[in-house]
Amino acid sequence: MLGKFIEKLQQENHLERDRSYAVLKNSTRKVYAKDITCPTEYADSLNKIVPDYLLPHGPDDLFSILPERFRAENLMCYLGQDHTGTPIHRDLCGTMGHNLMTMGDTNSFAEWIIIENQHRDKLASILQPSQTDDLAADLNNPPKHTKSSFMESDRAWLHNEVLEDAQFPAQFQAHVIVQIPGDLVIIPSRAYHQVRNVGVSVKIAWNRITAQTLQYAFDDQLPLYRTINRPEVYKCKAIVALTIQHWNYQLKKLKNKEMKRTKFSESHGLHTYSSKMAFFADSLILLDLFLTEIITPEMLYQPHKIVTDEKDEVFTVRCDFCYSDIFHRYYHCDACDKYDLCLNCYSMGRSCEHVTEMKMHQSPKKLNTYINLYREYVQNLNKVLGSRTTYFCEEHKEDHILNLKPSEASNLATTCVRLEHFRKKYKNQHNTLRCQHCNTNTTVKELGNKGISLASVFQQSPCSNVATKKKQHVDVYTCNKCVTDCNQCEPIETSKDSLQNYDLVYYTQATHNSYNRGCYIDFNVLKNCDNVVTNKKRDRDSEEFLPGKRRG
Repeated sequence: MLGKFIEKLQQENHLERDRSYAVLKNSTRKVYAKDITCPTEYADSLNKIVPDYLLPHGPDDLFSILPERFRAENLMCYLGQDHTGTPIHRDLCGTMGHNLMTMGDTNSFAEWIIIENQHRDKLASILQPSQTDDLAADLNNPPKHTKSSFMESDRAWLHNEVLEDAQFPAQFQAHVIVQIPGDLVIIPSRAYHQVRNVGVSVKIAWNRITAQTLQYAFDDQLPLYRTINRPEVYKCKAIVALTIQHWNYQLKKLKNKEMKRTKFSESHGLHTYSSKMAFFADSLILLDLFLTEIITPEMLYQPHKIVTDEKDEVFTVRCDFCYSDIFHRYYHCDACDKYDLCLNCYSMGRSCEHVTEMKMHQSPKKLNTYINLYREYVQNLNKVLGSRTTYFCEEHKEDHILNLKPSEASNLATTCVRLEHFRKKYKNQHNTLRCQHCNTNTTVKELGNKGISLASVFQQSPCSNVATKKKQHVDVYTCNKCVTDCNQCEPIETSKDSLQNYDLVYYTQATHNSYNRGCYIDFNVLKNCDNVVTNKKRDRDSEEFLPGKRRG
C-alpha cells in the first residue's frame, strides 16, 4: 500500500523515479517513517496557510529566541502506513503540539485519542506497559510494584477494547478526533495522546513553547525527566534566560522611544491594552521561573572552590546520567572521560565511581549577571507597561533570597556543597551518617527504607548547638529522637512510603553510561549507597564529643 501511494505521488507530480516498488510476498511488516526532516517547500508553504501565532518560530513561539546552534530540529514530517501510529505519550517539556495532515490515500484518516493531564493517575491505572525487547533484556529484576512513569517512555497503547468498556466513561473523558487531509490538530500542553493511522497519509508536525508551557515544564515535566533519564532536548532554562534578555533589550528600546511602535511591539501587539496585559502576564511567569527555578537553585552563600569553564562553554553541558541540560553549576570527574553530573543527580546520590573526588564546575558567565538582568527587566517592564496598564511587577522580590545566611539556605547548590564536604571528609565511609547529637549510626540505604532521601538530609544545616565543634562541622544529620529534643533542629522531609517503592520506569536505562552509579531509587545499575564501610576510629573520635565525655 505504501509503495503504491508513493508511486502515485511520483506520477502525479512528474517526479523522476530511480526504481519502482516491489511487493514482498508474505510480508506483514508495517512502515512508519517518523521524524523526517521537513522539506523546505513544506516549511515555506506553512506561512501561507497557518496563522502567524501558530507558526513554528513565529511571534508566539519562544523557540525563536534560541540561537540556531542550540535549537533542536522541531519541524518534522510523518509518512504513515495503514495500522501504524504512535502510542500514548506527551510532547516534550509541556510544549504545545501541532499536526497538519497534508495529503492521504483515498479514505485515509488518523484516529487521535487525547486525554487531559489531570487524568494521568486514572489513565495509568488502566494501562499496562508493553516492554520492548531491550527493556526486557535490561530489566533482570523488575520492581514489584505497578509503575506508571512508563507512560512517559512511549511504550503503552490505549486499546479500543479499553475505550469500549462500559466503565471507561465513568473514569475519565477521552477526546477522539478523526483527522483527514487538511485538518490541523492542536494538542494541549501536557495532554496524553496517541495516533493510529488508517490508510496512508503524510503529516507535518511541530511544537511551540510559550511562557505558560515553560511553567508546566518546570512544574512537573523536567523533574520527572531528571528521574527517569529522559533527555530534555529543548534547553528550557536557556530559553527563559535568553527570552528575558531579548525582551529586556526591546523594552529598553521602547522606553527610550517613549512607546513609539517598533517591530517588537508590533509583533507582540503592544499597542493594544489586551496585548499589553498578555505580555505583562507572560513576563511575570518568566520572571518567576528565572528567579525561583534558575537563579535560586544555583546560589551559594559561602566561599567554595569552583572550577570555571572556558569562555565558549555556555548552555553546552549536559548531565551524563539523566540527560538534563545544565545551566550554570554542575559536578565533573577528572578521572572519568568527560563525565558531568547535574546538581540534582549529585544531590540524589548519583555519580560515577569516584564519588568523593568530583568537583563543582560553573559556566564562565557569572551568576550576578543573571541577577542584574532580573532586576533590570523588572524595572523596564514597570517603566514601559506599568503606567499604561496600572499593573506593576513587585520590585526587590529577590532580596530575601540573595540575603540568606549560610545556615538558612537549603537550595540545591548549597545542598550539594554540604554533601560534597561530607563525602570528602569521610571518603569511603560517606554512606554512613551519624546523628550530630547522639552519634547514632544509620546508612543512606536505611534512610531510604524509611522514605528519607539523601538530598532531604543535606538540605539541613549543621545544628547551631553543636556546629562550633570542629569535628561536627560537616555533619548535618539529626535522628528523629534528637529532633524532638533539640530546639534548633528541623524535622527531615520524609516520604509517606519507603523510597524502595518509588514509581520509576526509565526512558533510558541507567546503564546507558558505564560510568554511572545510581542512587537509592535507581535499579539495574550499581548503586553508591550499597557500599557501606565502617571505621572504628571514627566511632571512637565521635564518642569523645558525647555529653560527659572528655579527652583522657
